[in-house]
Amino acid sequence: MTHLDSPFLNLSHPIPFDSFTTEHVVHHITQLLEEAKRDLETIETTSEVTYETVLDQLDRLGENLESCLTVYSQLESLLGTTELREAMREAQPQVSAFYATIPFSKALYQKIKSLAESGSVSSRSPSEKRYLEQTLLSFQRNGAEAPAETKSRLEAIERELAELTMSFAKNVVEETDEFEWLCTDKGRLAGLPDSAIASAAQSAQGKKLDGYRFTLQGPSYIAIMTYCDDRSIREYFYRAYSTRACNTKRDNQSLIQAILNLRQEKASLLGYQDVSDLLLASRMVKNGTKAQSFVDELIEKTIPFSQKEHAALIHFAQVHLNWSEELLPWDLSYIAEKQKKVECGFDAEVLKPYFEVQSVMQGMFKIVEHLYEVQINPLTDLSTWHADVMTFALKEKGQTIGVFYADLFPREGKQGGAWMCPLLYKNESQPHVGLICANFTPPVDGVSLITHREVETLFHEFGHLLHHLLTTATIRSQAGTNVAWDFVELPSQIMENWCWEREALDIFARHYQSGEAMPDELFEQLKNTQQFRMASGQMRQLTFAEIDLKLHREYQFDQDGPVLAYARQYMNQRSTTPLPEDYAMIAGFTHLFASSTGYAAAYYSYKWAEVLDADAFTRFKQEGIFSAKIGKEFRDKLLSLGDSQDPAQLFENFMGREPSTDALFKRLGLVS
Repeated sequence: MTHLDSPFLNLSHPIPFDSFTTEHVVHHITQLLEEAKRDLETIETTSEVTYETVLDQLDRLGENLESCLTVYSQLESLLGTTELREAMREAQPQVSAFYATIPFSKALYQKIKSLAESGSVSSRSPSEKRYLEQTLLSFQRNGAEAPAETKSRLEAIERELAELTMSFAKNVVEETDEFEWLCTDKGRLAGLPDSAIASAAQSAQGKKLDGYRFTLQGPSYIAIMTYCDDRSIREYFYRAYSTRACNTKRDNQSLIQAILNLRQEKASLLGYQDVSDLLLASRMVKNGTKAQSFVDELIEKTIPFSQKEHAALIHFAQVHLNWSEELLPWDLSYIAEKQKKVECGFDAEVLKPYFEVQSVMQGMFKIVEHLYEVQINPLTDLSTWHADVMTFALKEKGQTIGVFYADLFPREGKQGGAWMCPLLYKNESQPHVGLICANFTPPVDGVSLITHREVETLFHEFGHLLHHLLTTATIRSQAGTNVAWDFVELPSQIMENWCWEREALDIFARHYQSGEAMPDELFEQLKNTQQFRMASGQMRQLTFAEIDLKLHREYQFDQDGPVLAYARQYMNQRSTTPLPEDYAMIAGFTHLFASSTGYAAAYYSYKWAEVLDADAFTRFKQEGIFSAKIGKEFRDKLLSLGDSQDPAQLFENFMGREPSTDALFKRLGLVS
């Protein structure tokens, strides 16, 4: 088989991961790009201007290219080989250049505008009318009516942003991968759980090294920061993590500066005051001022509780740990874990034997099966990119409506964090296909025991996956997670609620050796932690949201100086402990700078979605958390509809009213 007849040129289910090679990546993308260009020209030059010839075709424009790009970019994140990164870096500019031209196609815009003005779509479905309206607005917001010179500059900005953000992401991944700390004196690891030490030993063995190998990957880093008694080791890891990619070898500060400048230039060219107003115009919040007001209101309500929690942490350290020094950032997680153990009777390590990852997944499947009347079965005949990857089918009344891959453990080259990605969309011959990824504690002797926080992460990403797999939206651009950015987290965050309910835990929280359910005493200890230092956690997220908005609404290099110092200054004002002079968290803030848009000016959306999810879950609490009736309502009125209706209307259809913040503050315990 040559690259000319490769299945990656017309991807369908099952995806042939076993035939993937890096060799033809650039050829495939180039070939599919030419196909997409021809299809665009066909739409532009058609003499028959109808919904079918214009909007239907636009919705499917570049479908093969997008599928191929999605799979290749995911493999880049999952495999992380130098060859694949270089191939994607070579191919990306021409792809970005193509997509940058679409909003400026005069012929295409005139056809869309003509359809909107003709009234010929008056008999179309509400979702089709919405698609026309949203498409017209998108073209106008992206400069379809701008002068030719402005359009040319906007196209160039999109190309530059694609290249800069790709470099940013590459720097973070490479910097994270390069760091390792090899410890040959086990005594220095005092305080660390046996499971973390065993994982570190296994990591060293995998590199043919003696001792214990720790990295900046999530499970390793968090173990050090939470449990290591040696303060100097915690400081070493904290500084390494918070200064990633801000050195002479990899300088993300200059990239951030350039990205912010280009985003602001684009906003100005399009007539917006700042980046937030441009990017949020199509979101639930509508503009930067409202996003800022939302964040400010939550900060004001949270600060008193956060200050009270920090005072309690200091008092605990002084009384129980004989602490006499000033608390610094690398002390917080360590002391908080000890405080939690004493005051809540909680030890996360004691709970881990009840959260064996396979058992958790099966329990999660049972909950979803009951709520949405579907079935989830393992698949054994699909090829994958790594032996750790699991595959499943989601069925309804015996028919497969979705297929998904689960890649849950870290390895060298794999991107950190957790995420979901839609790989393929349903058509006449295939179901929806998706992927969930995480970096949980790797199996030791074939068993992976995860923390309750990791259980929440798994449920969270599965919520995103359900949003994709259960969508009934027939217009691809409206399907699944193709919704307003401040609405997309609702289906994921609402899933986390079941992780705290006794009836749900009874399904999957069973000891991996004895099979016994979690004892009542342990459950009560876990529940006691639900509101433990929640104000501090909320302030951390709100600080990220605040600096995101400041960078995209207020920051100017000429007035404010280097961006890392600017961000550090404001984040230091919100921090309960003084940040180091070299603190550079935003140099690794991939949410904001690893793609052309991403969560730029939209990090607030995590808290926005928390308001929605806490409010929506009250209906399940009232009717029963396994209520198939409420599950059906949630699926039919919200989860399955994608962007076929306005998201605010979808929420109101399910709740019967507008959202309220009351449920969130009650859940967090932030009520006087």
